[in-house]
Order: sequence, then C-alpha cells, then structure tokens
Amino acid sequence: AGRGGILATGVLLAGLVMIMTFAKTKNRWIRLVTALFAFVVLCLLILFENRLILDSLPLGNFKEEGMESSIRLRMWQQYFDTMMSSPLYIIFGAPVSRIDLLMEFNGNMHNSFIYLHAIAGILPFIFFFVSFINAIKWYLGNKHYIALLLMLVVVLRGMTDKFIFAQYGMPIMVYL
Repeated sequence: AGRGGILATGVLLAGLVMIMTFAKTKNRWIRLVTALFAFVVLCLLILFENRLILDSLPLGNFKEEGMESSIRLRMWQQYFDTMMSSPLYIIFGAPVSRIDLLMEFNGNMHNSFIYLHAIAGILPFIFFFVSFINAIKWYLGNKHYIALLLMLVVVLRGMTDKFIFAQYGMPIMVYL
C-alpha cells in the first residue's frame, strides 16, 4: 500500500467519522469538534507525506523516501517535459519509452492519470475529469456522501499509483 495507501486510508477514516457524526447529531459543537478532528488527521497525514514530522516517528524507510526529491516526481517531470516537446504528444500521449526513470519501477508510472494520458491521450483524460466532476455534483445533490468519499479515496489512491485505467481498480472506478 505504501504512503499513498496510508494517506488514502486516513482520508477514508476521517471522512467516515465525519459522515457518521453528522448523520447522528445536529449538535453544532459536536459537528465542529468532529470536523476539526478530521482536519487535524488530514493535516498530520499531509505533513507525514511531506516528511515534516517524520523525524519524531520510528518509520524506517519512510524517512528516506519522501516526496520532495523522489524518483517518482522526477519521473513525472520527465513525462511532462516529453509531453510538452510536441503538440502530438499532448494530444495523443507521450511515449513512455522516453522516460529513463520508468525502468526503476518496471514500467509503473505510479500515477493513474499520467498513465491514462500516456496510453490514450488528452480526450479520455478530459472525459474522465468531466465525468468525475459530474459524479461529485450528483453524489452531493443526492446526499450519497459515503459513495462520494469512496470515489475520492480511489482517485486519491490513483494519484499515487497506476491502478485505475486498464488495471484492477478500473471496475471500482466505473462502479463509482
């Protein structure tokens, strides 16, 4: 699961606590404390991801593998540099064979959305995000907060690994 899985799990738990509390109580103070608790948990997870509190935690390799100078960020930057080198690459996706760092991850871009652009180009990428925004509006309008939370967690997880498009996470995303 890695750091992305930890972050997604934290978002899921904080969101479920908020949803359950808001469903069971009308008391503004309890709702405020719950929202504050969820916000603090999310901030700690983001700080954790950005290595700001790692020195005080006994987490071994997580300390050395933060996101600021990670190979993943350099790999994504290589992809974007390659993509921007040609209008055809922007429209149809850039060839991943030009990403040298990709070999260190056995071809895994570690980002479902970059992977979608690489294999299919800009149109499916735009289609996904328009569908995603419409789904958010629909879930909010129909008060399906747990399904919305699950969809957001899957998207968050997709931002840290290649598992949605043409992978095992695709049925989950289509369902949501």
